[in-house]
Amino acid sequence: MSALLDIKTSKLPTKKTGIIVVYAGRAGTLDGQADNLWKQTGRDWKKTTASADFRGKKKQEFWLVAPQNLPCNVLLVLGGGPAGIAGVQTERAWGGARGQ
Repeated sequence: MSALLDIKTSKLPTKKTGIIVVYAGRAGTLDGQADNLWKQTGRDWKKTTASADFRGKKKQEFWLVAPQNLPCNVLLVLGGGPAGIAGVQTERAWGGARGQ
């Protein structure tokens, strides 16, 4: 069964949306806008991700459902592999943001 998936990119902040996807480095660290978004949730990054054994390895994922203070229903953090890798290389590692 196939389904149509509509993926849009935008600058933050954004209006209320279903899901926001950000990338973390292999060390499980967030940078820039991703870090700012996480801080808005009021949660401790290290403690929360440690509870799920999330370390930012390539193809790891961490779902935060109903995050407080964010304009989304879900914050999805994808492991990007080596620290500092983002954008095109990380999206390729995921098969294009997560879609394939």
